[in-house]
Amino acid sequence: MPKVTLQQHDTKTNAVDIANYIDDFAYDTWLNVSIPVNKFGGIALGKSVSALILEQNGTALQTNQLFIDQI
Repeated sequence: MPKVTLQQHDTKTNAVDIANYIDDFAYDTWLNVSIPVNKFGGIALGKSVSALILEQNGTALQTNQLFIDQI
């Protein structure tokens, strides 16, 4: 599972491992991932997020797909 970082203009938050926020993992199905904003250290509350950055969290032997909806 990837890590996610939020960016606000030139400032980036810490990277959060989304695996910590998945309760029932299953292949080939949608997963709900809900990460509280306060888990992103360095975020300025009240300011808009300009980017959501996904980064590889380790290596994988196969190609994976990630679909994102309702951010």
